[in-house]
Amino acid sequence: MPLVVLILGFFIGSVLDWLADASLVFAQERPAEVKANWRGPVLVRRALTQPQSEDRPHLIFEALTATVLVLLYLRYGLSWASLGLMALGCLFLLIAVTDFRYRLVLNVITYPATLIAILIHIFVLGDSPVSIALGMLLAFGMFFLTALIKPGALGGGDTKLAVFLGACFGFPQILWVLIAGAIASAVIIIWLLVVKQATFETTLPYAPFLCFGAVVLLILNPAFTLGGV
Repeated sequence: MPLVVLILGFFIGSVLDWLADASLVFAQERPAEVKANWRGPVLVRRALTQPQSEDRPHLIFEALTATVLVLLYLRYGLSWASLGLMALGCLFLLIAVTDFRYRLVLNVITYPATLIAILIHIFVLGDSPVSIALGMLLAFGMFFLTALIKPGALGGGDTKLAVFLGACFGFPQILWVLIAGAIASAVIIIWLLVVKQATFETTLPYAPFLCFGAVVLLILNPAFTLGGV
């Protein structure tokens, strides 16, 4: 079964990779040159056609998606609840690759996702609205203050994403997401400085680091605890 999940993960990763481009029709400022033609997983394309140099980043993302789904399957098995966790993990990956590629966190994703997360927690899982509200307020406060203290370090999309994650994980779990994201970003920045691929003035898209923290917590301590998980 893990092999089946792995193979499906490559196909799902290719769809997410395509959605990262296709969803830009909803962006207020659409980047130039966007190719949103889905041609299937890179591994399949390589078997049918001559490999191309631009395939590598797409293959890496597809492999990452497959790895996350396999880890979630190994951690929680197969149930409706675990499928929900996998869907949430895919959403985090979609947000991460979109921001990494275009420096955009789209409102069309974060706004409805935040509302859905709140409704699921309160009306399906019966969680405390206080925990969800505190998680959202904490995430918003930290990012809003950071944006005020250091303009340009974080964008409005990062703040909205943080609020969405606060709605997903609540308080105090959102702290672990933020800490994991901060550690990951610090490690990458230090590595880029060491290899002289960045300076102290370099800014990186932050959504991938937030989504990394979210995926880590999703695997170790799920946001949604339904029967069977």
